[in-house]
Amino acid sequence: MTDRRRPPSRRPSSAPSRRPARVPPRRTGAGRGRPTSALLPWQTIALIAGGVLALAVLIFFAVRALTGTEESPTSTSTAAPLATWTPPQTSPAPTEALSSTGTPHPTASSFVPPDVPSLQQLMLILINEDRRVNGLVELAWDVTAASAGLAHAQDMAQLGYLSHWNTEGYGPQHRYSMAGGLDAVRENVYLYEHSPGGAPTTPDEWADLIRQAHQSLMDSPGHRDNILAPEHTHVGVGIAYHADTGRLRIAQEFVDRYVTLQPLPRRASLGDRITISGRIGPDGSDPLLNLAYEPFPEPMGVAELNATGTYSSSVEIYQSLPLAVEADGRFGQQVALDHEGQFGLYHIRIWVDVDGASVLANDVIVEITP
Repeated sequence: MTDRRRPPSRRPSSAPSRRPARVPPRRTGAGRGRPTSALLPWQTIALIAGGVLALAVLIFFAVRALTGTEESPTSTSTAAPLATWTPPQTSPAPTEALSSTGTPHPTASSFVPPDVPSLQQLMLILINEDRRVNGLVELAWDVTAASAGLAHAQDMAQLGYLSHWNTEGYGPQHRYSMAGGLDAVRENVYLYEHSPGGAPTTPDEWADLIRQAHQSLMDSPGHRDNILAPEHTHVGVGIAYHADTGRLRIAQEFVDRYVTLQPLPRRASLGDRITISGRIGPDGSDPLLNLAYEPFPEPMGVAELNATGTYSSSVEIYQSLPLAVEADGRFGQQVALDHEGQFGLYHIRIWVDVDGASVLANDVIVEITP
C-alpha cells in the first residue's frame, strides 16, 4: 500500500511594487518679445509676480524633497494565487522599531511587531470556522506541530524561500518527527513580503493580513483540500516575521491522530530490533504496519528550494505487517530495521481505517547510522 496523498503547494510568485515617478516642473525658455527696457507698467508688475510665483514653486519642491513626503508603496503578499495587501495611506507618528533580533531598526519609520500567539489563535479560529461551515469536525491545537511549523517558518523567513523542504533537504514529516511528533502530518505554506515602510502598523492590520492569508489558501484548491480534509484531527501553525527584510512566512501542519503510539528511538543501529506499541483510538480500526526506507537527503540551496513544487516523499515501503490488536485497542510488535543493509531514514508507518477510508495515522522516522 502506498501513500497517495500529497501535501498541496504552489510555486510562489512575486510582483514588486513600483513607486510613481516624480515629474519635475517644466521650465520655459526666454521669449522673443520686447526688451525689458520697453515693458509697460502692467507688464512689469506681471513679470515680477511671475518671478515670485516661480520662486515659491521652487521652494515648495525643495522642501518636499528634503522632507521626503511620498505615498507608501503597495505591499505585495503571495501564496497561490497572488494576494495583495495595501497599507494605509496615512502614517502614524514615527516610532523606533525592533528587528527580528530584538535590536533597534533604524530605517523603519513606524512598526508594530506582530503578536504571534494571537495570530496563531486567529488562524485556528478561521480554519475551524470553514470546517464547521462544511460540516467537518473542528481541529484541536497541537503544540508539537506548531513548534515544527514555527521552526520551518523561521528558516524560510530568514533565508527568503518558500518550500515544503528546508535547507537540509528535510520535508514536513521529517521535521515533525524530529520535533517529537508521532503522528502523520500534511503541510500548507504561505509567504508575505512588503517593501520598506510597508509593514502593518496596528494589531488590526496584522489580523487582516492573517485573514487574507487564510482566504488565499482557501481560494487555492490544493490548500483548501488540506484545510478541509475530513481525516485531520489537530493542527499547529508556525508564523515568523523578519522586520529587517519584510518577510513573513506561515507553515500550517495538519495532523491525523488515531493511534496513541509510544515514543520510538530517534537513532538506532542497522538491524536493531525495536518495539512498536500503542493503542488504536475508537475512530480507527484494522491497523496495518508499513516499514519504509529512504536515503539521507541532500542539502538544498535557496534557489533550489524556491524552484520546488508539491511535496512528494521518496520513501520506499519494503515490508507490510498486520498488527494484532487486543480488545482494549492495545498492540505491540517487534521489528528489525534493515533494508538491504542500507543506512538512512527508516519510517514506522501505521495505517487505519476511518469511516471506510484508509488513513495514514503515524509516520515516525528513525535514523540508522553507521
